[in-house]
Amino acid sequence: MSQISHIDPAAADALRSYLDHSGFSGIYKFIVGANLYTVLPSVINTSSVGQVTGFFDEVLGDDPDVTLLRCLIAGETVERERLDGRQSELADGLIEGGILQGRDGRIGPTTFQLISAFGRDLLIDRRINFGGGIHEIYIGFDSYAMVHHIQQSRLLRGGRAVDLCCGSGIAALYMSQFCDSVVGTDIGEAPLALSRFNRRLNGCDDRVEIREQRLEATLEGPERFDVLTCNPPFVAYPPGLNGTLYSKGPDIDGQGYVRQIIEALPRVLNPGGAAYLVTDLVGDAARPHFMAELDVYARKLGLQIDVYVDNRIEAEVQVEPMAGYLHGLNPEISVEDLRRRFRAFQADDLRASHYHMSTIRLVTDAPAPRLRMLRRFPVPHTPAEPKWPPILEFA
Repeated sequence: MSQISHIDPAAADALRSYLDHSGFSGIYKFIVGANLYTVLPSVINTSSVGQVTGFFDEVLGDDPDVTLLRCLIAGETVERERLDGRQSELADGLIEGGILQGRDGRIGPTTFQLISAFGRDLLIDRRINFGGGIHEIYIGFDSYAMVHHIQQSRLLRGGRAVDLCCGSGIAALYMSQFCDSVVGTDIGEAPLALSRFNRRLNGCDDRVEIREQRLEATLEGPERFDVLTCNPPFVAYPPGLNGTLYSKGPDIDGQGYVRQIIEALPRVLNPGGAAYLVTDLVGDAARPHFMAELDVYARKLGLQIDVYVDNRIEAEVQVEPMAGYLHGLNPEISVEDLRRRFRAFQADDLRASHYHMSTIRLVTDAPAPRLRMLRRFPVPHTPAEPKWPPILEFA
C-alpha cells in the first residue's frame, strides 16, 4: 500500500472541502441505497463498479464537480484536463500524499478507495473490494455489522469510549458523533496512519485520540470506559502457517483476543458499561461451540450477553478462498496442500461444520446474568431444538 507516512492536514482539509462541495455523502448513499446501505456500505467493488460508472455517465456526466469522485470511489482513471482548477489542485495534493497517482496527464488510484459509512467518510484499502494483492488494513462485513449493533444511547457526551484494533478508524469515528472522548488503538503503522487521516478528514481531532498501543496494555491500564468495541484478529489458522497481523487470532480457534477482552471487562468498563466484539465463531449447524464458554463467562463475571449471528456459512465454503489467501502468505506450499491441511484443521481441530459471523454484545454489572443467541437462519428440526425461521431471506 502507498502508506500515508505523514498526515498532511492541508490535504485532508482540502479533500473534506471537496467532498462537501460535491455532495459526496448523499451521492454515495444514493448509489448504495438499494444494497442495504445501513448494514453494508462497502458495496462498490469489482462486481458493481460498472453500474457505478454507468450512474456517473448517465446521471452525473455533465456535472464537473464530481469528476474526481470517479477515481476516488470507483478507481476509474480520469484525464487531468477534465478536472477543474479546484479538483486539479486537490489531485496534486492527494498524489503527493500517496492516495492517488498521476502519469501522462491521467489521474488514477493507488490502493485507497473512498466510501461513506454510518455518517463518516473514510479512505479504506481498496484491495479488499477490487483485489490486487494482500490488503494491509482490514474493513468488511463484520466491521459494518458491529457498528450497526452499537446502541447509540450508551454513547454519552460526557462518557468515554474505546475501539481496540481500530484499523481504518470506522468504529471510533462513528462513536465520536455521540461521545466527546473516544480512543482508538492499534499497533500497525498503516492502520494508525490511515485512521489518523480519516480522523482529520471527518474533523474529529478534538474528540478522537488515535494511540499506538497493544490491546493487552489498554486492558491492563488504569483507564475506564463506558463503551468498548473491537474487531480483533480472529481467523483460525492451521498451526505453522504465516498469517497477517490483522487476521490471525490466538488460540486454536482464533478466539484468544476475544477471551482476553471478556475477562477484562469488569475492570475496564464502568458499571453498566457495554462491549461489542465481532468475530467468526466455528460450530455446527445449530450454534457456535463458543456459546458454552460464553455461558460460563455470563455467570462468572455477571454479564448480560447477546450473540447476534448475522451470517452462517458451511465450513467447506471457506476452504477455497483460505487456500488461495494462505498461499499468498506461504508461497512455498502448494494451493492443493493448503486445501488439504485446512480441511483437516477444520475437521480435527475446530470440529467445525459451519462458521457463524457474530457480534457479541456484553453488559457489565447485570442484575441477572444472561446469555441469548439471535440468529438469521433455521436449524435442523429436532424435538429439543425447534426450527426457527429467518426474519428475512437473503440471497
